[in-house]
Amino acid sequence: MLKILLVDDERLAIVEMRRLLSNISDIEVVGEASNGEEALVLIESTSPDLVLLDIRMPEMTGLELAEKALKNVHFVFCTAYSEHALEAFGLNAAGYLMKPIDKERLIALVGKIKLMVAESSPQGEETPYLSETHGLLLKSSQSYQIIKIGDIDRIESIGNHVAIYALGKKHFLHVSLSKVEQKLNPSDFVKASRSDILRISSITSLEDGMSTGTLIAHLNTGDDVEISRRQAHNLRKSLSLDVNPS
Repeated sequence: MLKILLVDDERLAIVEMRRLLSNISDIEVVGEASNGEEALVLIESTSPDLVLLDIRMPEMTGLELAEKALKNVHFVFCTAYSEHALEAFGLNAAGYLMKPIDKERLIALVGKIKLMVAESSPQGEETPYLSETHGLLLKSSQSYQIIKIGDIDRIESIGNHVAIYALGKKHFLHVSLSKVEQKLNPSDFVKASRSDILRISSITSLEDGMSTGTLIAHLNTGDDVEISRRQAHNLRKSLSLDVNPS
């Protein structure tokens, strides 16, 4: 049973969402909130799997609410303003819905989140890492695309943004590299330096770098990325290349 919390300052929007959700099996609406403060309290008390929330709300926006919610909750943002689509996607966002909400898209998103929840620990323990099927809405040129974590080859820090390399394209997300690192499984990704994180399986070959102890990683994207001495040591250990682990 997927537990869902509804958050919107417009009562009619809540009523319509309940109507649409009534057509979906194996879900339970555990609460409703008309503002961010109420939603935070309900997240703590009901532990929902999914929060469907509006972006534009008084006092606390849906984006601010998602940043403050510390629990491992999946967020789907609902908005009538397409220009907010990129803002709506931080690392906890599982999807977005444009108002008026399309019934089939809602059903598809709820189904996707059911699978994500089912893939979690059978004991129901929270995992600090995003699953390989978790989707991010990322900007590429003038368009937006949903990219799965499993499709990401490299993440590069650029100012107060990160560039995400996936499926042969470069996308951007307004988030710090350190926040990204906290959500990525270290079994799949390695930090190359202060400005780069690489998918281990995307590294096709390694060679010694210009500085002692560093490495150059050649990726399947065609990029060459320098790995710092400290991170090169960690990578050698993870790949069993550290033949002299003194």
